[in-house]
Amino acid sequence: MSISRTFSGIVFASLVVMACAGLKARAGALIPAMRLAWPGIASDVAVGATALPEPEASSVLAGSAEMSEALRAGARERVLAVDWPSLRRTATGGIAIRLSRGEVGTGVALSLRNRVVEFDAAFRKLGER
Repeated sequence: MSISRTFSGIVFASLVVMACAGLKARAGALIPAMRLAWPGIASDVAVGATALPEPEASSVLAGSAEMSEALRAGARERVLAVDWPSLRRTATGGIAIRLSRGEVGTGVALSLRNRVVEFDAAFRKLGER
């Protein structure tokens, strides 16, 4: 075996190890932040689910519980398996309901929407390879 082939193999193996370490490091940084944001988002999901017909409302609430468990476990693959787009839509709807009821003002609603946007960005980043 030539030195260049051996060196290429070592470089490739190093890159694979670094990529795997990068995924683990990304999950290690993102999941704790997502875990902190989730209770507030889950609350907005619960409010938004009240406006959904069955069985969609039950499905969304089950997805919210799945996200809670996946984040608590710190399990990247479990987090990514949750139907986040449905939860995101429902949370945004919940914020709109809270605003229309006068529970929150426009500034707070904007802050709550930003929390959902930031969680969405983290979810997307977590899914990158």
